[in-house]
Amino acid sequence: MTDSEQSTLGPDELIPTPCQITVCQGMGLVWTVEEMQALRTRHRIVGTLMGSVPDQAMQNTTHALPLSLCAEEVTLLLEIGAATLTPESGTTPWIYPQTATEKRRYTLFKDLWHRGYYLTSGLKFGGEFLVYLDDPDWSHSRFITSILASPIQGIPSAQLVALSRLGTGVTKSRLFCAFDEARETYRYHTVNWTPLD
Repeated sequence: MTDSEQSTLGPDELIPTPCQITVCQGMGLVWTVEEMQALRTRHRIVGTLMGSVPDQAMQNTTHALPLSLCAEEVTLLLEIGAATLTPESGTTPWIYPQTATEKRRYTLFKDLWHRGYYLTSGLKFGGEFLVYLDDPDWSHSRFITSILASPIQGIPSAQLVALSRLGTGVTKSRLFCAFDEARETYRYHTVNWTPLD
């Protein structure tokens, strides 16, 4: 990442928009177009539309409300005061992150979000998140994240080559992310695959 890509947002740049999130079976759902647009334009929260459009023949390509939010998005919105929860009756309050893996994922999501990026799931590309410089509707993702256990963790060469080639094959750089406990921040390293001719 370049210095220009690491602009940090201050709390005064966030416009409070208390959005109502319904919690259903551990999933955060947003049900109105206005809230969905506010989350995207004011807070760079993308989510995933998961409803069906009855008069659309191709149900696998066109989706509608509700907007499903990943656990990291819900937690961040609650933390910055941009949302409130409406829990499903009989459910426990929102308790994400709990495990060490969840905490690493959330810390990474929050750090990249504070740097001004848009984030979506990176699962289909073998990573935690896809990182966008601009709104995903207008740009392609730039990075696929891979969390390392520590800044000094080695990566087997075959895995490094495979992950780098996968990213390059879909025109993305692999962003290796290692949490530095001494500095209480993530350290980032990008890798691109360049075959020898």
